[in-house]
Amino acid sequence: MIYQNSPTFASRNTLDMEEIEVKILEMDPEETRARLVSAGAEWEFDHILEALFFDWPDGRLRAKGDLLRLRREGPVAVLTYKKFISQAGAKVMRETETTVGDFGVMREILLASGWQITKETRKRRIQYRWRDCHVVIDDYEGELAAIPPFVEIEAPSVEALEELRQTMGWGGLPAYAWSTYELAQHYGLG
Repeated sequence: MIYQNSPTFASRNTLDMEEIEVKILEMDPEETRARLVSAGAEWEFDHILEALFFDWPDGRLRAKGDLLRLRREGPVAVLTYKKFISQAGAKVMRETETTVGDFGVMREILLASGWQITKETRKRRIQYRWRDCHVVIDDYEGELAAIPPFVEIEAPSVEALEELRQTMGWGGLPAYAWSTYELAQHYGLG
């Protein structure tokens, strides 16, 4: 995979950032890349993401729509807590995250603290920036490999998200405000 200096690989601490996103299913990666480049989007990176999702034994995070994720993003490990806000028109989560020094050590700390791993994922992610939006092409490997490549759009507002969809010619395609769990369930993998 190709790594470059990008915000994804930089040390980061984010508190109370609102994440607004949708998924558009079953997108051809090459056609999507060509469309993005033609619209002036800038390539940011292409790499493998490995993630562990955690919950308490009673499943209270998932029941609320929240999540705790430890993800390896190339050479960087990131711990993220996402608090559910809404799924009206787009998935909106309040995101708090920080880089951690060692993926394996953080995993062991979480497990020793009583958290349980509820899902492990691995996917190839290609990311572009269009204005103040991120567009990613995700392609899962492993147990979620049956999910066809899809596009995820993250924008600072629902209006910016819709503008990007219209510009790319995706306005008529269904856009889903789904979590990873809901995506897996859609394909019978949940």
